[in-house]
Amino acid sequence: MKKHSIPVVSLVLLLSILAGCQTDVPATSLSSERPGASSAGEPSSDPGSAYSFDETEFLTLYNRALEQRKTGKKPSSPAPQDPSETGFGVLPLDRETYGTSAYAFLPLQERALTEEEMLQLAWGMEGLSGEELLKPEHARTGLFSYDGAERLFANRAVTRQEEAALLRLTPRYFYEGMRASLPKPGAQEEGLPVTVKLDGKDQFAVLPQEDMTEEGLLRYLEVKFARLRPEDYLPLPEEISYGQLPEYLSSALLRYGIGDGTLPEYCALLLQNSGAQRTPEERRASEENWQVTLLYPEGDEYVVGLRSDTGELYGWARYPNGTFTAGTAAVPSHAGTLREEELLEKAKGYLQELYPGEGEYKMTWQGERRTFFEETGKCVWVEQEDGRSAELVLLPDGTIQSFTFL
Repeated sequence: MKKHSIPVVSLVLLLSILAGCQTDVPATSLSSERPGASSAGEPSSDPGSAYSFDETEFLTLYNRALEQRKTGKKPSSPAPQDPSETGFGVLPLDRETYGTSAYAFLPLQERALTEEEMLQLAWGMEGLSGEELLKPEHARTGLFSYDGAERLFANRAVTRQEEAALLRLTPRYFYEGMRASLPKPGAQEEGLPVTVKLDGKDQFAVLPQEDMTEEGLLRYLEVKFARLRPEDYLPLPEEISYGQLPEYLSSALLRYGIGDGTLPEYCALLLQNSGAQRTPEERRASEENWQVTLLYPEGDEYVVGLRSDTGELYGWARYPNGTFTAGTAAVPSHAGTLREEELLEKAKGYLQELYPGEGEYKMTWQGERRTFFEETGKCVWVEQEDGRSAELVLLPDGTIQSFTFL
């Protein structure tokens, strides 16, 4: 078996990967969007505003402030540490813990800095060069998309180890009310994320260089989901509750032959079928589902989908062990020489086990699908006589990689 490095999937915002034979790397999406954000290094501005960020002009003025600093000229007061009022601030930090002695908050998407603020910035950042200053490791500018929208609320992306821990913590944060326990003022002394309030309800976290502890990860989640209210994510009265999931999952695993039939450790999130986040008033149980990742200690891992209103399974997908928890997976070989007719029989046999004696099936190929496994899967569309239909992806040896009701 080969070892493959695989990005750990963020289930916090995992979109449905079971619909339409989507068996590639599970897609992720972020609910936080920044109006006017642009790609790294490009100017970004509000079309309705006369202001437009000019990097060349900014660096010229900042370099002038650096020269003034060398001559000993100081601002009338130090830079503010709280950016919530003006969007500008410089937060002193412990370099050994956070990788920098200060972190800047620059409102470059909204306005230019004043001459006084430039001088405050030059002193607060201890003479850091302009090129280094505009990197996300040293400043939040509001201008760049960086390496993903995670940077909207933190100075760095989480590591694979942190992502694996967040996989387990996020459901507990949402449905068990688990929160950070230590007071925020002592964050730096404890090596925890330092949280800063921005304008409105938005927050930002300066993360330590080392992997965060459980306490630190809970603080990170509090920042990431600062805008969410309980009515945005808790199940509706007519939906299956988090506490009811074991009953429905145990039944589904046995019926659909998933894993070894036992219920392992799992992580579950209630997600909306549509890409757009609906308001509490717009939410409908029929348009939401429980996405559950089954973390078997050995053998393949699975993602299953349950309808939130009935608890019925609508699909499942198989992944190599370690995909969701380790960042690397030992990918077993599913090489085979089965002909298309034989693969169709495998698909038919699975359906007949689920629904014995329910007539013939109309089966057609839907093309090939890339999977996490070594081999490319073949997608089969199946229609029963009663009009029900499903899609299956089979690997060359006949192993079913995913099954989805349509």
